[in-house]
Amino acid sequence: MIRYTKMKKMVNYFSQFELVRLKRGQVLLKPDEQISHIYFLEKGYVKQYVISEDGEEITIHIFRNPSYFPMMLAIAGVSNKYFFEALGSVEARKAPLEQTMEFVKNNPEALFDLTKRFAGGINGLAIRLENLVSERSYKRVVSFFLYLANTFGENRRGKVEIKLPLTHKEIASWVNLTRETTSRQIEKLINKQLLTRSKLFFIVNDTKELANQLKNPYLS
Repeated sequence: MIRYTKMKKMVNYFSQFELVRLKRGQVLLKPDEQISHIYFLEKGYVKQYVISEDGEEITIHIFRNPSYFPMMLAIAGVSNKYFFEALGSVEARKAPLEQTMEFVKNNPEALFDLTKRFAGGINGLAIRLENLVSERSYKRVVSFFLYLANTFGENRRGKVEIKLPLTHKEIASWVNLTRETTSRQIEKLINKQLLTRSKLFFIVNDTKELANQLKNPYLS
């Protein structure tokens, strides 16, 4: 609830609209589907991804609550080429596009919040591109788990539980590696006791030592 207090106007605005509930794997928006609504995520996570020409899934972004989408596409006035899919149970409000655009334009608080989100998204994309270009497979996976720990993690007695249900295939689509290569790198982290897996979630046992993996020039 702490995050919601900083965007009270947005919460109040979206609360008047239809609540949509989805299960893992259900799609809110498909490529080439007209953008007629903006979704406000109240519970869960939504994955934005594209299918490559080779049929591979490439993850673009993961939205967590509270967030709203696809505002960037709507503002740019471009057609949608992405899938927006539920990662686990999701609850989202579905608001008309034009009405939402007017609300944002006429509310400085909402406009500033949107600007911060865009700035954060661009920064995250820049870091991701840098990692993809400069890092080998092991360090790509390490960087990704550090990102997950910082973005979706909850401290549990010195360890960080990543409250996001992800498969090896989904992680592979994010770091642009094959599932087999990704699984090998995850196994390395587990063998080093830097990472464990509970029934649903990954747990980073030592974020400092995990970050140190990126500084070792002999690890690839």
